Amino acid sequence: MNANLMAIVVCGLMLLAMGCHGPATPQSTTQESSISPTGGDEMVEINPLAGPTLMRKVAGGYELKNRHIRAVVADDTGNLIYWGRAGTDRNLLMKPGASVQLAGISAVPMKGYIEKRDDQTWQFIGEDDQNVGWRKIYCLEGDSLLISILVKNQRDVPLDATIEFQAPFAGVRIVRRANDAYEALTGFGAIHLQAYNEFPATAPAVALPVVLVSDPHTLQPQQRISFTTEWKLEN
Repeated sequence: MNANLMAIVVCGLMLLAMGCHGPATPQSTTQESSISPTGGDEMVEINPLAGPTLMRKVAGGYELKNRHIRAVVADDTGNLIYWGRAGTDRNLLMKPGASVQLAGISAVPMKGYIEKRDDQTWQFIGEDDQNVGWRKIYCLEGDSLLISILVKNQRDVPLDATIEFQAPFAGVRIVRRANDAYEALTGFGAIHLQAYNEFPATAPAVALPVVLVSDPHTLQPQQRISFTTEWKLEN
């Protein structure tokens, strides 16, 4: 395994190592424990010219930035509200930014807070009004923004949980859509989104603005799952 591949594997596994209440390993389903952010044997290259990730508090959120990519996470919802080239003011996301919800359940407000996970990672920890716990983890590594979503069923009854990522992109030409992949062309490069699910996508792609969908799960009370995605903006 080369150094670049090892870096992204370690980063992804570190993200998935935390549960909704602290450093204990998540009590996730069997499927989730076997997921690798590299999608098995797929080779993922990290751009060494991107430089280190810089982190700071900015107006309305928390920023991750290197020489190529800038991302901002909203401080109140944990949504990704800015994603684009560093050194420009071109946000590829339209308002309200990229968000997650459970399929078949109306989106409800989330309450929580953001904290530093490590030197290249912000994480949002919160819950919504339907007794669902959320953790949104953002790690910028080279050209890759790794976003991991952890969901916990805090209800007293089982919960059918399929995580949907919504992202209203501005001014793009879509070249490929599936529930586990999204590719589009912009004036600032090519967008590549990948979901690392256990099972291949077979159902037709969910209607926009949904861009990525997790495997379906039924969560028992206090059970949780994770959903890892990779966002790349290439020349």
